[in-house]
Amino acid sequence: MNALKLEEQHVKGLEKHILEITFGSTRRSTGAPRASNRYPRRRPPFDLFIRWKPLSEQPIGWDPDTNDGVRLNARPFMASDIPGGKKGAGLFRWKPNIQWGKDRGKEPISLRPKADFPWFWNWDEQSSDFLGSAEFDGNRWNGLHYSNKLKSRLRAVHCEQYTASYEEGEP
Repeated sequence: MNALKLEEQHVKGLEKHILEITFGSTRRSTGAPRASNRYPRRRPPFDLFIRWKPLSEQPIGWDPDTNDGVRLNARPFMASDIPGGKKGAGLFRWKPNIQWGKDRGKEPISLRPKADFPWFWNWDEQSSDFLGSAEFDGNRWNGLHYSNKLKSRLRAVHCEQYTASYEEGEP
């Protein structure tokens, strides 16, 4: 064999080894590019819901913020239908012990106005684009998915209100 062929084989072997170290196995690493192709769709479950951010600041699609934590940003990678992924673990080596239901404790009503945080106002655990009911319950839900259309509309309204208050001299 000539030196060029040996070098090509060596490089391919190194790439395979790096993928194995990075993703745990070549089987799961082949699923990573296919899974990442889904994120531009920006639909559940490939979007993010951050319970402590107001509705007007919710990320549109999969737009991770490192300050939101691993638990929330990792959710799209755990989808069960990723080719080459493990059942319940997606692209991870094993299924993390993450609960997607509601967290312990209650939110105080004084900090969570209905217009900004409607999910604390008695969510029925099924509705999408839930805008709240008359009764505050303060449950810390994590499994909501709001449509990109609603998030974009509310973000635009919030920007208009902020701009108007800024022009009037209010901070």
